[in-house]
Amino acid sequence: MKSDGLEKSAILLVSLGEEKAAEILKHLEPKEVQKLGQAMVALKAIPRAKIEEVVREYVQTIKEQAAVHIDTISYVKNVLIRALGEENATNLISRITEGSGIVAWLAYAAPVSRW
Repeated sequence: MKSDGLEKSAILLVSLGEEKAAEILKHLEPKEVQKLGQAMVALKAIPRAKIEEVVREYVQTIKEQAAVHIDTISYVKNVLIRALGEENATNLISRITEGSGIVAWLAYAAPVSRW
């Protein structure tokens, strides 16, 4: 039986370890954290094969998306709309595309830890 997205996300977070999982959860809404937390608790024991399957699928998805979406303005716009809302994303996209570039945008961005 295939795992759903929530279960896969929970498995991936558990496999990353506490510190990296916490860094990711910091960027989510409280309801998302609650849902993921419930899914993580429900996992109990995860067979190594299941972890490997989820990680492989995640890596494959990243490879496919990276090949398709690198440097595309529509992709960036859609991501920013989802992250910031329509109005904020539109303002930011206009700054990015008007020559102010990503360097100027980074001056306004909040620092984010990388995992």
